[in-house]
Amino acid sequence: MLADIGYIGTSMATPHVSGVAAMMKQQGIKSPAAIEAAMEQTAVDLGSTGRDDTSGHGLIDARAALRGLGAAR
Repeated sequence: MLADIGYIGTSMATPHVSGVAAMMKQQGIKSPAAIEAAMEQTAVDLGSTGRDDTSGHGLIDARAALRGLGAAR
């Protein structure tokens, strides 16, 4: 049963990543490559150092991504 294992994976990550990308685009960052790079560089690393197959680039940090591009305080 899904409730026993919690909600994990890309089906849960996708709406969060999309939301952060939308906020960044709304702040004027139009390049998909710049949005991707900012999210990857500011993610909180959860597994092995750098990208890994278990946690990807880590936990997305919307505030850090927006701050890193000067779009948030």
